[in-house]
Amino acid sequence: LWVMNLDDIAKHRAVYSIDILGFGRSSRPDFDKDANVAEMQFVKSINEWRREMNIRKMILCGHSFGAYLACSYALVYPNHVHHLILADSWGMPKKPENVNQKYNVPFWVQAVAYAVQPLNPLWMIRAVGPFGQWVVEKTRPDIMKKFKSVVRDETAIAKYIHQCNAQSPTGESAFHSMMEGFGWAKNPLINRIHEMRDDVPLTLIYGSKSWVDNTSGEI
Repeated sequence: LWVMNLDDIAKHRAVYSIDILGFGRSSRPDFDKDANVAEMQFVKSINEWRREMNIRKMILCGHSFGAYLACSYALVYPNHVHHLILADSWGMPKKPENVNQKYNVPFWVQAVAYAVQPLNPLWMIRAVGPFGQWVVEKTRPDIMKKFKSVVRDETAIAKYIHQCNAQSPTGESAFHSMMEGFGWAKNPLINRIHEMRDDVPLTLIYGSKSWVDNTSGEI
């Protein structure tokens, strides 16, 4: 899903684009149900990958949940991070106490959110079986439109998203165990980012139309 950016990013440096364990085309190991333990499992797996690739120090960029894990990695292994870039980082702010009032969430949305809270975020794609690709196409036509210029088959991205998420959702389950409500983390980064070593440069990037709360980036 970084295909639109890779050519520009790779003009002046080697670029490694990885799927973290439990997602994309990576393997699907089981993760601990404890949020902190699962987080460290992800962090250690990223470091094992770095060691296998013989990369001493890297510019580490992550998006959304990947940004959350990239930040966690830099907190644990600062010696291996030349520069940390967090793009639309999930899990940065604390969950507001009055979240429904703050965001004017309708009651019916609150009810649906409560009902599906025990389920993994992408449960519907698996629930509809072979119709998962159709669900992606109908619910996220914006994604199809976004990648239209770089794929020959307009349905390729929907196929990719469906086939990746139709597999055993071990990474998704780990993410679910780490979240408090969909938009917040049980262990938010804002509580510990001050522990980042001073010699690790940090860049925060937020999209102008992103759903991610960017207020923490302004603190």
